[in-house]
Amino acid sequence: MKNASRGFSLVELVFVLLLISAMAVGLFRFNEGRRAELMLSAAVRTIVVDIPGTLRPFWEINGYSYGALGAPGFDADRAKTTLVKRGIPAAMPWRDPWEVVSRTSATVTIDFTCGGFRLGCRELVAAVASARESDPLGNSNLRGVTSTAVHSEGAEAALRVVYGR
Repeated sequence: MKNASRGFSLVELVFVLLLISAMAVGLFRFNEGRRAELMLSAAVRTIVVDIPGTLRPFWEINGYSYGALGAPGFDADRAKTTLVKRGIPAAMPWRDPWEVVSRTSATVTIDFTCGGFRLGCRELVAAVASARESDPLGNSNLRGVTSTAVHSEGAEAALRVVYGR
């Protein structure tokens, strides 16, 4: 007499479920890492290409001075609104805000909050430095970034960028 088997044994079902679970976890972690890399790339583009590109015509139109940004006097919110109206995103890709901290006739200082960024401020600083080094002759908008540094730590951590000519 044949012992006909109908369906799968419990061991086979548990094995298949464990295999599918392991694949799902691996895919999730891969996508999460890829998403962080895309956020980093978008942030670096905003910091080293988009903002200097937006500031350059502002500098030239206003007699080679940033003095009119956030004028009259200096209003940080008005300065940020001016940049946002010209196409700069109001927040970083990880939804942390940025703010114009100060402005002189020759420089604009902006803090990019990165406490909510999974890779952290130090990774952002390294990526910005790498982008600046990739254009050693200053042939692009990158020449507008004059210095970068991590300003504060923890949840309030921010990348401070000074733009100038």
